[in-house]
Amino acid sequence: MFFSSFLKSLTLAKKVAYLGIFTAFSVIVNIFSIPLADLQFSLTFTVCFLAGTLFGGVGGLAVGAIGDILGVLIQGNAPLWFVTLNTACLGFLSGVIMNIRIPVKGGAYIKAVIAFIVCFIVCTCGINAYGFYGLYGAGATFTQWVNANFPSVAQPYFLYVLYRLIVKGQLVISVVNYALSLLLIPAIN
Repeated sequence: MFFSSFLKSLTLAKKVAYLGIFTAFSVIVNIFSIPLADLQFSLTFTVCFLAGTLFGGVGGLAVGAIGDILGVLIQGNAPLWFVTLNTACLGFLSGVIMNIRIPVKGGAYIKAVIAFIVCFIVCTCGINAYGFYGLYGAGATFTQWVNANFPSVAQPYFLYVLYRLIVKGQLVISVVNYALSLLLIPAIN
């Protein structure tokens, strides 16, 4: 589960080369992400998903973490620990789930959907949202949105996640990455 059969079949030189290529892809999608308000539209999930699928959990973790750190440093910024943890977990969880054997026709798609759900809950709604909530707090626009839409509710973390997913568009970014990942499954197989 932690190392795919594909990765195990390669020579050391090919392992390094493949991981290097996917890390470069991860760096590129981090550098060329499109800023949308306080979110970034990026294909990072797709690259981490592919890396995890091809190389297993450890390979996906390495590609996600190193790609995030190098991409941010190349942009001249400091890495945020929770974003690096998020991308590492995207690759790791995808790799572990996608490398479980399910001897059913369409098993790759079933595993992909499970990976998407797990990564969405743990990474997008958990690590990433919690990190930004802790770093920046609720923010003025979130406070205004809560006051306008939920005047009797305090500003709990759950509403921040909903706000980030729906109002800020994180759900759309996730769906685009999931759809692209599903389209690439036949190429991986």
